Order: sequence, then C-alpha cells, then structure tokens
Amino acid sequence: MFHVFGDSITKSVALEEDGNLRTVSDNFIFRATKAAGLPLNNRSLFGATLAKGRQLLKRFASDLSPGDTVLIAYGGNDCNLPWDLISENPELPAMAKMPLADFTLQLNEVIDELREKGLKPVLMNLLPLQPNRFFKVISKGLKADILLNWLGDLGAIYRWQEGYSLAIMETAARKSVPLFDARSVFLSHPHYEKLLCSDGMHMNDEGQSLLTEAFTEFLKKID
Repeated sequence: MFHVFGDSITKSVALEEDGNLRTVSDNFIFRATKAAGLPLNNRSLFGATLAKGRQLLKRFASDLSPGDTVLIAYGGNDCNLPWDLISENPELPAMAKMPLADFTLQLNEVIDELREKGLKPVLMNLLPLQPNRFFKVISKGLKADILLNWLGDLGAIYRWQEGYSLAIMETAARKSVPLFDARSVFLSHPHYEKLLCSDGMHMNDEGQSLLTEAFTEFLKKID
C-alpha cells in the first residue's frame, strides 16, 4: 500500500479561472501509483501542516501495515507567515506556523516513528512559488505596501519558502530517505510559472502532467 500524508499539493487542489478551488481526482499521484499497480491511500488535506499530519498519522494508524510506503509532503503551510498581523504591526516579530527548526526536528521524529513501525518513509520537497502571483493572493485586503516594505523584495517570499524545501532535502539525505524532488522537476522547465495556477502556488493541468511523468519514474526507482 502507498500512503500519502500531505497538504493541498498532494491532494492536488487547483485554482480555477473563476477563483474557485477544485480537487483534481485524476492527479499525478493517482496516475503514477495506478501505473505502478500500487494501492493508494491518500490522506492529504488542504491547509495541513506537519503538526496536522502527525495527528492524521495517529488517527489512521490502523491503515498502516509493516512494509507499506508512506509519503510525507508538508512544509508549504508550515512556512506561512501571519500576513494580516504583519500588515497591521510590521514592527513586531513574526513567526511562521511552524518555525524551521521545529519543522526539521518534527520531520526527523516522523521518519523515526514510521521506521519503528516497519514502514518505509518517503519525502517530497516543495514546488517553487511564483512570488508576484503569490503576493497578490496574500496581500488581498491587506496593506500591500507595508507587506512589501517588510519583505524588502518579492524574492524574499521565494527564498523563505525555499528554506523549508532545502530542510526537507537535507533531512532526506541525512536520514537516507528517498526524496521525490518535485521542485527540480518544475525548475527544469524553462518557464515554470506556466505550470502554476494564478495563485502562484498550486499546479495546473500542465504541471500535473509533468509531475506524473517524474513521479512514475520515481516510483520505479524506489520499488
């Protein structure tokens, strides 16, 4: 059995042109596991953090059997900052939903806990953001000028999120855990922004197709 615990990326949420969110059922994980003949149990949840993922792992512990593979794919929400508070009080310290050091520590703990149960952990890093589009989303209804001044430049959004992705990669290497490098798959595209929805963070159908190919090959390597 192939289990997935992640956020809206592995749940495969996409933003429609009318601004509504939809869940892509025929997504890259579904296609790749089907091609590999792997039974799939996707427990991904929109907006989930690693802390929420740990709760779900406990809640659905009975689903997991020794020898099963478990993909852990969090970080995109963990790194999110309190933009509304920053907009009103930019001089005060701002903390991510889960600070990077805590995120890294907990990720290591999850890996150890899975291995203790005879499970095979797999990690996935973060898709790259398109900072201009992402900023429009997070600044909507807020004081965009204050947020931009606090950031220094829009590239700071990209670099901040990238820090969490690097932590995932470093953890995978240190713990000898297979890593699906989704970020490099997107960045290998000459215009990766074309693979993302208008919100600059969720993938569109073209992005789904590209990840399907890459994830299918990845599953062959870890089988």
